[in-house]
Amino acid sequence: VPIKQMFVPKGRKNRPGVANPRTYITIHETGNKATGADAEAHGAYVRGDSAESSRVSWHYTVDDDSIVQHIPDEERAYHAGDGASGPGNAKSLGIEICVNAGGDFEAAKANAAALVRLLMEEHGIPLDNVVQHNHWNGKDCPKTIRATPWAWEAFLALCRGETANVSKLDTDVDTLANVGIIDQPDYWKAGNYSKDTVEALIGKTADYVREDD
Repeated sequence: VPIKQMFVPKGRKNRPGVANPRTYITIHETGNKATGADAEAHGAYVRGDSAESSRVSWHYTVDDDSIVQHIPDEERAYHAGDGASGPGNAKSLGIEICVNAGGDFEAAKANAAALVRLLMEEHGIPLDNVVQHNHWNGKDCPKTIRATPWAWEAFLALCRGETANVSKLDTDVDTLANVGIIDQPDYWKAGNYSKDTVEALIGKTADYVREDD
């Protein structure tokens, strides 16, 4: 998907012009479900007086068929809600994913993941440093992804260039691994178990439930 530049004019209060080391990538959702609230509409917003007075800006907005850039990668933007010099604002690239009515959110996520892959390669950013807005200030954002089980893991899979489909077995294994019932999740995801192994797992799960009671 080609990237269209709609830069916030230099000198605007929401384009501070301060250097950004581009250590992280922060994923947001626009939260704007209005029809027509696509990437270009947000480009117009962030260049306007309301965004300037609120000192709000981010680097890219992505919808189902386009990517619009608002701030150069090497410059700071105000998107993370952790203060003008907080690490989210100072060290990360902000990407907003559109949730507009009539848009294809799955396609928008796929385009955002493609952009993430590009930025990781260009700036040497590891996947571990691709984070949610929530990481910086606790806001429930990206809200739709956060509200959907395993959607974040699926999005990161897209960022790795993998399929977004996560099997139920993989989901169940990750759930048990997260609470300490099993280790070696890759072994369990392979699905090759002996009777003794399954019995041991049943016993460990039962012990966990009894401890929880």
